Amino acid sequence: MSLELTRRELLIALAGLTLGLAVYAEKANHWLRLGEAFLKKYPDENNAVRLQTQISNEKIPLAQRVSDDFKNGRVVEVEGWFLALTEARAAALAVLRG
Repeated sequence: MSLELTRRELLIALAGLTLGLAVYAEKANHWLRLGEAFLKKYPDENNAVRLQTQISNEKIPLAQRVSDDFKNGRVVEVEGWFLALTEARAAALAVLRG
């Protein structure tokens, strides 16, 4: 198997990688914007230690806690998005941790 690439193949691969990184960066930026908006709307949540404690639970996976939030009405509206309280807190924690 040859690992040699033509110039065209290399440029196509680099373009795909660049696009993938741009999409990832945009999603990360959106997540941080939601976290910032959550903290502005709910200033009582502006405490990294408390947020970490509230979203940490090794016995219940994060995805399950998010699902439970929706089932039990623990939902917040942030910039037109309806988020489970757990995921809103996780976004806020990402903002506070920089």
